[in-house]
Amino acid sequence: MRLREVLTVARSSSPEEDDPSRIAHDEIYEGSKNPLRLTQKINAPFSCAMDLQNFPFDTQHCKLLIRITSAREEFLRWSDLTVQYLGEVRVLMEETANRIRVGDMTIQRREEDEYSVAVVGMIFYRRYWYYLTSAYLPTIMLMLISYASLFCKRDNRDLRVMMAITTLLVLYALYQQISDGLPRTSYTKAVDVWCFFAITFIFSQVISTWPCAIDVEMSWPRRVRASPRVKEIDLANKPRRRFPALVVARIVYALLLVFFCLIYWAVVLVDKNRGEMEHEF
Repeated sequence: MRLREVLTVARSSSPEEDDPSRIAHDEIYEGSKNPLRLTQKINAPFSCAMDLQNFPFDTQHCKLLIRITSAREEFLRWSDLTVQYLGEVRVLMEETANRIRVGDMTIQRREEDEYSVAVVGMIFYRRYWYYLTSAYLPTIMLMLISYASLFCKRDNRDLRVMMAITTLLVLYALYQQISDGLPRTSYTKAVDVWCFFAITFIFSQVISTWPCAIDVEMSWPRRVRASPRVKEIDLANKPRRRFPALVVARIVYALLLVFFCLIYWAVVLVDKNRGEMEHEF
């Protein structure tokens, strides 16, 4: 921390009348009308503990406490407090600095341990459009491509498997690239939940591709025993009832994707609005 002080006089009145009996003619100002002004410029690093569970749709609330320790609150206190942010944002990593916007800033005065304290509150908003275009949109496209493999013909098992495996490998490589640019945390973030679901969604299709390629059939017996009075009926040509597993898989995966997206975005938007409404420091 570096401190630079400048002591000046706020001249707000004219000098006193000169005494002609004195040899030296100096300009004398009354102290009560011309107060002293002490300006201090402090260059100190500032860190903030951030909660990144809703990343990249999070809103961070940080505060900075500035306490006057040279005198107690009854002798020296803060007055005419204003705050303005002029610097750059440098958080976590250099590549994430330009993806954060400084929002509203507040300053309040309070007393702690008989000293005057200025509480500076800062709100940081994350520019999430970068992550929407680089993480969420590609994963949605890959999940749709994997889901489209379920509409291949039942006999094209190899094509269906190759489509699902290829999208899974591409998604895994994309997730590795996304993870390299994210802040390291010990807990799961919102973007991690999304990528984990996308990988699980495509992987489950790869596992279920082979069983779904075989339709479950229920056929009637060819001949039925009947009493002597009842005429025997040949059921060899009776149409069979089929329960196509691929059709069931299409419905299940479509409902699963829609259901997850509704819950995920509802939780994310609720947490985002809640974070933007918290202004108390």
